[in-house]
This record gives sequence, C-alpha cells and structure tokens, in this order.
Amino acid sequence: MKKTTLRRSVFFWALTNSFISSSSGIISMVISAVIFLGLLSPGFSMQIS
Repeated sequence: MKKTTLRRSVFFWALTNSFISSSSGIISMVISAVIFLGLLSPGFSMQIS
C-alpha cells in the first residue's frame, strides 16, 4: 500500500466519521460502503485519483 493511498483512506475515514456524527446513519453508512468498495477495487481507486 502506497503512502498516498494510506493518507487518502485516513482522510476518507475522518470524513466518514464527521458524516456519522453530523448526519443520519443511513447516509454515512452508504458513503462508507462506497469508500470501502473503492478501496477494495483498484480500478475504482484509480478513477478517484
């Protein structure tokens, strides 16, 4: 795992945490699920970056 990818995932994790604390649980669950799938599939991660 590259350092930039790790830093990006940590940023997304913090972003997801702020969504969980500020908005409804369903929306934050969908966002974190999309991020999780994006981290799993390399093609999707390439599109983000």
